[in-house]
Amino acid sequence: MMVIHARQGGRMVELTGADALRSIPVPDVVWIDLEGPTELEVKATETFIGTELMTPTEAAEIESSSRYFEEPPAEFHLNTHFLQPGEHGWRPEPVTFAMRNQVLVTRRSGPLHSFTELARRRKLSAHAEWTGYDTFLSLFDLRIDEDADLVEQLSRDIIVLNKDLNLNATVGKDLLLRIDELLDKAMVLRANIVDKQRTLGAVLKSEGFPTDHNRSVHTLLKDIDSLLEHITFGFERMEFLQNTALGLLNIDQNKVIKIFTVATLIFMPPTLIASIYGMNFRHMPELHHDLGYPLSIALMVLSSGGALLVFRRKGWL
Repeated sequence: MMVIHARQGGRMVELTGADALRSIPVPDVVWIDLEGPTELEVKATETFIGTELMTPTEAAEIESSSRYFEEPPAEFHLNTHFLQPGEHGWRPEPVTFAMRNQVLVTRRSGPLHSFTELARRRKLSAHAEWTGYDTFLSLFDLRIDEDADLVEQLSRDIIVLNKDLNLNATVGKDLLLRIDELLDKAMVLRANIVDKQRTLGAVLKSEGFPTDHNRSVHTLLKDIDSLLEHITFGFERMEFLQNTALGLLNIDQNKVIKIFTVATLIFMPPTLIASIYGMNFRHMPELHHDLGYPLSIALMVLSSGGALLVFRRKGWL
């Protein structure tokens, strides 16, 4: 789908389709948004702006040269990732940007909330003047706000996890898997925010990017730094929770080992006595004693009871 945001009759309008794009003068177009576009729509856009767009394969690459590059005059191409909720946590959605003659072109494979929200806001302020650079910065501003919401959600999940860890007497596999899942979410979120930091840093160094927008870029970078600090703090909290959970798990395992150790030591003296009188030597005086059997049993009981008494006095039980 192709949505064209253009100036028409002193106000901003939305048009759709390649045919509409061919009928609009280049200076009147502000933003061309391609969502899962057809080959015809891509070709029409490339013809309109006079340059080729990044392919989805190129957008998925992680090399710095594929993230951002410039083609004078006043043109840049970049790609980044916007997080989307997935089946297991968050998944990155590639988004490509191209700027030429103040016309912004965005390409994505599916719907994204920040794009929908910006289009809604532009409809509410249809008479306001805005450029492709304003749109570019607004999209990043909305996306960073959404990332901030994800960071807050992560913090709430950590608080819930901490409470569950304090309330549970024992640590199980489910709790450790929850910690691992949160750590994975934090790593994905941090990598995604760092990617935006690198992208905006490259834009700030661009000679073609208008200097009057540098203040807005600096503000976005400060917001990103704040988010990274919160994520770093979240990492530290989760590592502490992980160490606490492993410590509690070790304590539980030590209790089990302690029980087996005490049981072994308690039954060791009776086993020794039974082993002695289980010998088949001919000359063993106790074998012919009338009270030999009850005395050996009593000796076994006394030895076990004595061991238990010693353990209790030492505080081992």
